[in-house]
Amino acid sequence: MRTLIRGARVLTLDPERPVILDGAVLVEGDQIIGVDTCEALRQSAGIERELGNDDTWVFPGFVNAHYHHDRVFSMGLPDVPLELWLLRASGLDGPAPEFEDEFNYLNTLVSAIQLVRSGVTMTMDMAWPANHTPVIQAYLDLGLDLIYAPVLRSQNGYVYGSDEEFLAMLPTELRHRVEDQGLGLTGVYNSGDTYFKTRDELLAKFGDRIQLVIAPDGPEWCTEAELRLAAQTAAAEGACLHLHNSESPLERQWALQTRGRTMTEYLAEIGFLGPNVSCGHGVWYGEHDLELLASHGVVTVHNPSSNLRLGNGFAPVSAYQAAGMIVALGTDGQGLTERSNFLDEMRLAAYIQRTPSAVFPARDPWSRGLSARTVFEMATVNGARAFRRQGIGRLQPGYRADMVLLNSKRLATPYLWPGHDPYAAVLQKAEPDHIDMVISRGRVLLDAGKIVTVDEAVLTQKLQSLYQTIWEKHDDQRQALIRELEPYFFRFFQPWQQLSTPTRW
Repeated sequence: MRTLIRGARVLTLDPERPVILDGAVLVEGDQIIGVDTCEALRQSAGIERELGNDDTWVFPGFVNAHYHHDRVFSMGLPDVPLELWLLRASGLDGPAPEFEDEFNYLNTLVSAIQLVRSGVTMTMDMAWPANHTPVIQAYLDLGLDLIYAPVLRSQNGYVYGSDEEFLAMLPTELRHRVEDQGLGLTGVYNSGDTYFKTRDELLAKFGDRIQLVIAPDGPEWCTEAELRLAAQTAAAEGACLHLHNSESPLERQWALQTRGRTMTEYLAEIGFLGPNVSCGHGVWYGEHDLELLASHGVVTVHNPSSNLRLGNGFAPVSAYQAAGMIVALGTDGQGLTERSNFLDEMRLAAYIQRTPSAVFPARDPWSRGLSARTVFEMATVNGARAFRRQGIGRLQPGYRADMVLLNSKRLATPYLWPGHDPYAAVLQKAEPDHIDMVISRGRVLLDAGKIVTVDEAVLTQKLQSLYQTIWEKHDDQRQALIRELEPYFFRFFQPWQQLSTPTRW
């Protein structure tokens, strides 16, 4: 079926023709076969459906390149540094085992719906449930294109040191109570012994419908042998790799103290880096790191909201791009940002780069930061490039039919000068309420502001009921145990905190 999608402004991200006035996109199946003025494309044969109107602006769907669906129930935690946040999050209640699959399905769906409402048509989800099937099925039912990254993690559950080392710091009675909870108190370990068997099973079951990525959680959470095996397996299979890299000052200290080099230098040394690799966060890169990442074609996924909330600072993306690095954009976990609004993430990414010249020198001080079109590229084509996906992120013939239809009348109310650059207008002003329609792979997921593939109201109510059950059965014991561990957590990290973390420039 051929569909003509009209737009008073079509924001193509095509460098040769970035904006088409009174334009249209012609779609057949899940592919774009024409982009031109509406008048020209209306002459095409076989058009069976027309979408959009005189108030519609059309632009490519967004790619959320670093995301965790399973952080939703940790929303409301106090704002503390990353490592303490992870420890405290481990004390939160979860569903009873008999409800875990249903909970993961509903939790994934309701969270992903928020992504769709803000224009996301493809997301990566870095996840570690005991059973991956309900999570993947949620995305399939919603229709959101999924890059799934089951997490490989086998060590350092409490601090950036072995569990045995940390437990040995505790008084005997406290250590016994912690051990009764299970050694991996802060998370479920998924080591290399079982990881690739599970991945093979997922490939057999879902490999024709989703993209599966090999995802070591981070160098501090995996053995060197596991990292090498992950890189070798990815090379043999042509798969992509994704991991956390240099998110916090303490992560940088872990690498310097235990590996004698930065995280990125360590990854390069063991043969991990390559054009199939993408890294989440990348706040604490050194200058040599930029050279290594750019020369290996590695994509960094910027997550400004969570970086700021967890006290990790902000990645100087303008400098990264000037060094030749490709930078994409992600929302990280919803529990970190309180909501999955990709438009907010784009705005923040642009604004925090506008630092004074005295902080980060700029080649042109009169045009500091990231342009609106640059942010759009981070949010679309660069996100696709992070996972080697071709033909995604622009409105051009041959590209996939992933797009957003925005109501410019609601965007402009009560005022918006029509002469503004439409990319800048969307970046600065757009909200989910302005989005009328979201199309992923040629399929409408959101129409007239309503999710059409699943029953959002029913699913949300079911999830709320499950949360209510969790809260009613709340037991303070696990959280109290975490609070007892905190003095020893601080004692472990104190020597590193007293060291000077080298500056990046």
